[in-house]
Amino acid sequence: MIKHFLLACLITLLSLPVKALESEVLEGHQISLAQMGWDDGVPFLQGQKDSGIVFTTRHDEVITRAQLLLDLKVDDEVVESNATLGVTVNGQHIATLPLEAAFDSDVTYRLDIPPMLVTSATLIGFRLETEEDLLCPPNREAALQVTILPTSYITLESAQLNVVPDLSRFPLPFWDINDMANTPVNIALPSSPEPPQLNAATMLASWFGVVSPKKRVIFEVSVDVLPQQHTIVIGAPGQTVGSFTLPESDAPYIRVMQNPKSPSHNLLVIAGREKRDLRSAVWKLSKTGFKIQTTSATVEYQNIPRSKPYDSPRWIATDRPVYLRELVAHEPGMVALGVWHEPLDYTFRAAPDLFLWDGETIPLEIGYRFPTAPWIDESLSNLSVTFNQQYLAGLPVNRNGVLERLWHKVGGDIRQEQAKIPVQPYMIYGDNHLSLYFNIANKPDTLCSELFDNNIKSTVEDTSLIDLTRSSHFTQLPNLSFFIGASFPFTRYADFSQTVILLPEKPDVKQIQTLFELAARAGSATGTVQSYTRVFLGVPNNRQMLRNKDILAVSVVGDTTFNRKLFKGSPYHQLTDRLGVRDYTFSQTLRNWMSGDWQLDALEADRYLSAIQEWRGFLSYKSPWDSERVVVVATASDPVQITMLGADLQVRAINAAIRKDTAIITDNHGVRSFQVASQFPSGKLPWYKMIIWYANQHGAILAIVAVAFSSMTGLALHHVLAQRNRKRLTPPKKG
Repeated sequence: MIKHFLLACLITLLSLPVKALESEVLEGHQISLAQMGWDDGVPFLQGQKDSGIVFTTRHDEVITRAQLLLDLKVDDEVVESNATLGVTVNGQHIATLPLEAAFDSDVTYRLDIPPMLVTSATLIGFRLETEEDLLCPPNREAALQVTILPTSYITLESAQLNVVPDLSRFPLPFWDINDMANTPVNIALPSSPEPPQLNAATMLASWFGVVSPKKRVIFEVSVDVLPQQHTIVIGAPGQTVGSFTLPESDAPYIRVMQNPKSPSHNLLVIAGREKRDLRSAVWKLSKTGFKIQTTSATVEYQNIPRSKPYDSPRWIATDRPVYLRELVAHEPGMVALGVWHEPLDYTFRAAPDLFLWDGETIPLEIGYRFPTAPWIDESLSNLSVTFNQQYLAGLPVNRNGVLERLWHKVGGDIRQEQAKIPVQPYMIYGDNHLSLYFNIANKPDTLCSELFDNNIKSTVEDTSLIDLTRSSHFTQLPNLSFFIGASFPFTRYADFSQTVILLPEKPDVKQIQTLFELAARAGSATGTVQSYTRVFLGVPNNRQMLRNKDILAVSVVGDTTFNRKLFKGSPYHQLTDRLGVRDYTFSQTLRNWMSGDWQLDALEADRYLSAIQEWRGFLSYKSPWDSERVVVVATASDPVQITMLGADLQVRAINAAIRKDTAIITDNHGVRSFQVASQFPSGKLPWYKMIIWYANQHGAILAIVAVAFSSMTGLALHHVLAQRNRKRLTPPKKG
């Protein structure tokens, strides 16, 4: 036993490079592979030899030390071979890691990275070197398998640079898209922030979402406290935030300056007295390219355009077919080089209320061309089509069929270069991902030099398209899955001009912070700044202000007065120490039964809420102020819980589980979703389709009406026929 242990130690020591043995563990911030977008790690599959990862760093910091920790998983063939893994940083070789000396199937290396090689965007390359016969397997299943596990990470120590105040660099240094550590955006507000300031801050938060479509934006809100970091201050001229006084001015302005609490950091001051002044200032900040070395600008009134329904620039068009070339997410786009290549990815967002009748599908037309080479096995090669992680089809190289085979034997062309794939409507989400991969199979006697020759090209034709023109905008609300996926129905008008936001009379900073994160998510979903939203503190007494508006609210259980007004006329109510779900009245029960809603969960939801102590989630219901609108409430048992919603919504499994009209999240039990009230139709269909839809949705009512109509018709007909029968059988009276 001791002999085996000593042997294991010796092999492990021999496998480690000298630098790894000498390096100490750094204490700086860590960037994991997941933060770089590699949730499943970096695999080497199907004979792949090269791969790499990219990490980015903030523009206002210089890296003083860097370290790479690699967790590797290798298969038995790699362990038994003379395989090595070469590591480069921006093209410079830093290490060669022997893989055959691994005692176990998992091995960990720790490598120092020379800090002078680290730039704002740093590429770490990996090259797998081994015997050529292993890299040229007779079939794909026999290929080497090496995986850099997602537990691998980079540790960075950095020094803060002094940043010269300059508006032309905005959003730097207040927010940096290169910052993989995801430093929060600091927003400071005066004591007792007023609705105009909250309007402007929400509008600015949505803009950060617009410029960060794939990355969560985190906010740190301070009220009457000036942080010592880069901070955005929003208020009126002359107001104070902690010890800082906003400069006086008769006109609204934007100004960047040194932070008096930390001269190496900046303050961005957005000042105005009226709602329109602050709105204009934020709009100018987001749209104007300032000249270099600009530190301040006065703001004139900005004529901000209003949104039209469904005009989000990030939502796929439904009035025309959309070509895949318009949806290219990143390189390589429409062309794949070599045998082994990255999938061709096409991403798009869609309005979640797209409606098609049962049996109707969305046409996906793909034109494609495989390379022509004598070593390609065309019978086994195919184009794999995957949509939202669901396999749709494997498109063949050649048309299959008896006639085609006969035609091919006499020299005819049987290449298939066009296909039409039906996509089911339920597969369309708010965020969609189409992936195409050319599976090129080789014949058994293929030379390695031919397999690794990148001078072959597979192409997706420019004529490829997806067609949503048959769909209509129609659905049933409330539906929290729409809100989670696309902030719908608020994003129907992407500028939030048809939305009212409600906060408690004295909101906690954590509730304001949650509102900003929800605003950023909506901006990310639409690509539009929420320039016309209105924030109210408390529920306004004037009901007219809430008519023709969808309502987004943020509250916690402790906001008793606010919640009682907010939930009046809804399925929910505020109790002394918790939220509850109301029992159905007799008329509601009868209406639910007649409409076919026989399995509503009001009692189950109420019992669940009464049985848990700490929770957060979303509630949605028909607006008591307008029967064609909805209310969505982000709520929690306490302010600490409500701040966790932003992180929750980054988890794919949580997003998928939030649905119906009530979704409760806990640390122990995950997500529980309930339907506590009936849905109502929202959107537009032609009148004849609406009749069919109602008949389809309300089968119970239709059956009752049909029985009643048949009974009344039968009774009336029976009466008429009985009279005629009596007349026929009654002998005529003699004169």
